[in-house]
Amino acid sequence: MKAVTVQDSIQWSVIGWAAASFAYLVGGVDQLFKAAAIAIVLDYVTGLTQAKYNGVFSSRVMLWGLIRKVFMLSAVILAVQVDGIAGNAEALFRKFTLLGIVAIEGVSFYENLRRMDVRPPKALLHALKKMKNEYDKNDTRKLNRRRSTDKKENGKL
Repeated sequence: MKAVTVQDSIQWSVIGWAAASFAYLVGGVDQLFKAAAIAIVLDYVTGLTQAKYNGVFSSRVMLWGLIRKVFMLSAVILAVQVDGIAGNAEALFRKFTLLGIVAIEGVSFYENLRRMDVRPPKALLHALKKMKNEYDKNDTRKLNRRRSTDKKENGKL
């Protein structure tokens, strides 16, 4: 058995600190966060696989897909902060953001499977699209309310 060195201890301490900090920033690792993380990974892996399968693999597209996933997680971090500022004990903005990620990534995952001639159950697509449409509808309502409020404040209504 290999002896544990000081360098090993420091490396594992840094990894543990980074993981704990990330968990704190995203508001904890609950079932909803796990579902979003799994959806992100599944979409990324099936996207790479279907690109290779269809002969359209591009490292540039792969890189930008990964960057997009990082920004999705950044949106969760921001939502946690907005919940804290707004005093939302139920973490509504975080939940809404994570549900949106699950829906968006889930639909993309389904589409990747279809591009590889895999026929997943249509019930899955229906559930994901319903979730995504609800997410989009709620997002549009908030945007329209904000625009209406802005117009009232500027005397344009």
